[in-house]
Amino acid sequence: GSRRAHRPRARIPRVCPAGGSEEALHQTAPLANGAEGGARVRATRHVVVLCHDVSAQTAAGLFSVSNLLQGRVDVWCRCVTASLYLSDDLRRDTVVSLVLSPPDEESVDDGARRDARKTRVVTVRGDAVEGLAPAESRVALLLQRATQHASLSELGELGREAKAAAAVSDARGTERTEKKSARNAERRRAGWVARRPGSAGPVPGIAVTDYPTTETCLNAVLGSLGDVPGSILLLDAAGVPVAEALDPKETKKKCADATTFVLGDAAGITAVERELLMRRDGVLTVTLGPNVLLASHCIVLAHAALDNARE
Repeated sequence: GSRRAHRPRARIPRVCPAGGSEEALHQTAPLANGAEGGARVRATRHVVVLCHDVSAQTAAGLFSVSNLLQGRVDVWCRCVTASLYLSDDLRRDTVVSLVLSPPDEESVDDGARRDARKTRVVTVRGDAVEGLAPAESRVALLLQRATQHASLSELGELGREAKAAAAVSDARGTERTEKKSARNAERRRAGWVARRPGSAGPVPGIAVTDYPTTETCLNAVLGSLGDVPGSILLLDAAGVPVAEALDPKETKKKCADATTFVLGDAAGITAVERELLMRRDGVLTVTLGPNVLLASHCIVLAHAALDNARE
């Protein structure tokens, strides 16, 4: 007799790489200068990375650790590593915040769920994060677990949307999917959520916060270390040379003992973001040179400039 053609089942994006384990997430980061684990260090630097066009699924941690180019999660990971790592140590006085802004089409309110995640901020503390390593896959695992845990109440629905988008669109496939969903949708969804990394709990040292508007978000993030004039550096090609801005004489006069530097991802900084940033008294626009650099490279150079200014 004739054999029925095999139809692949719709898949939800894979969120754990092969070989990933719970034990890997609990390996502690190397201790700085022999400090005891868990010791808190006063933050004197804050790296703020403005990330754009982040879908609801990606912001909720529904991305594949084996394909970080999707959603440009690789940029997030490289920025975290560049912000917190020295060659043989961690910058425990540094905090890095990833500001995850949704695509323009999601900025319009179309329901409580999307409105609640208009702008999500993932903050990683150098003195408290556990399980960190200078490898994109390890950083991605931690970010994935933290963002999933912050979205547990809506993770099932987001997963269903992702599955529906990938489902076979012909009439027969649609009919089979609907019948199966009608029978066991809630139970299957709860089981699927329980198997996600985020269900294991939050990640020490990583906080996830949702803000209703970009303005509210930037006000909260930029004000975390204070608003002393010159304490917030906006990295931009049109700014003054960073060496001039961080001249030791000027630094002493401004008395800024903590510095926040803000930069954009591959999309740069939008006009709206620039306007909101320049409303603040403490913002100074600086440039690292004539060339357009990767965000992670900018972070390393900005750190080096601040290190030199302190000596």
